[in-house]
Amino acid sequence: MTTLIINPSSIISTYCYSIYRVETDSTCELSCRYCYARWYRITNRKILSRHLEEFRRFVKHVRDTYHRAPVFRMSTLVEPLQDRALVRAKHVLRLCNICEIPLILNTKSRNILKEEILEELLKLSEKNLLLVQVSICTLDENKARILEPRAPSPSQRVETIDILRQHGIRTVLRYQPTIPGIADTEYSQIVKLCRELSINHIIIEPLRIEMTLLNKLKEQIPELGNTEWEPYTELGAGIVRPCDAWTRKIIERFRQEVDRYSIGLATCKDPKINMLHRAEDCCGIYMINRERSLKKATIYELRRYNLQVNNVDALLESIEKISEEFIGRTYMSKIPKEHRKKIKTHYRILLQKAYRQDIETLISQ
Repeated sequence: MTTLIINPSSIISTYCYSIYRVETDSTCELSCRYCYARWYRITNRKILSRHLEEFRRFVKHVRDTYHRAPVFRMSTLVEPLQDRALVRAKHVLRLCNICEIPLILNTKSRNILKEEILEELLKLSEKNLLLVQVSICTLDENKARILEPRAPSPSQRVETIDILRQHGIRTVLRYQPTIPGIADTEYSQIVKLCRELSINHIIIEPLRIEMTLLNKLKEQIPELGNTEWEPYTELGAGIVRPCDAWTRKIIERFRQEVDRYSIGLATCKDPKINMLHRAEDCCGIYMINRERSLKKATIYELRRYNLQVNNVDALLESIEKISEEFIGRTYMSKIPKEHRKKIKTHYRILLQKAYRQDIETLISQ
């Protein structure tokens, strides 16, 4: 089974536009206190090697057989530009340039400014095939040292964003994880910062965390105790998320602020409350080359276009008629069988979840 496509699930299949991934390492040296990636991460180094070889073969296949390519995420589960992964990261970036693969790079690292990495990024950016997502969970330097002791400071990341902007590289801000007690006082400052840095898209993703770890963090960040928490049922016992009331409140506060500056806002993978505001998709894919990129359709498209279909084949045909930007029937005919099988499973879950009444999806332009 392919490791290039994120495994189908009720959340990923329903809400995520980018389901292709490329990982540059199997572990992460940042070890952020809240990190949930260890629940999913590829930990076997042999699997990682096969993963990167599969990526090389697949992107060359796509280049030779189809005029579009799926947007890849680099990466979903680790910091892709940690020191020990830089050689692999540079290799991936070169392949993306050679094969013209649209890429979302999600990072906290200052290594993005290293000459050998920046050189490849600039080539991709010139083709409008690159979107950089810089993650910040707080602007408070003291809290950041508690939550992300091995990561660059918030001020360093802000400086990184500014340098990328000066180079003309499209960048969005992931305010991730969005943390109760912190976001309540920072939301206005975050939006103003984005305006100053010419960032036109913000992604917010509420914290999900093990209850035992949350209790330990409350000792150092007492504000975490000001919010009610509830089970995050998608991941089983012991994992919690902020309650609906807090999530609705912080989303509304962000929405009021971004309206002042016409900035796009999206939530990411919240099991109950999902939103696109002034944005076509949550990742920011709409900001990169629309003639080259492909993304998976989501619940937003089913509701935007009132698609009433009851099987995957009908969905693939319908979304392709709406736009060639979506993974549809023609693309499916060009890819390996194992890719088709996994993507169909994503779409099958999407159809099962799409019209349930307990899912709230907000779309506003």
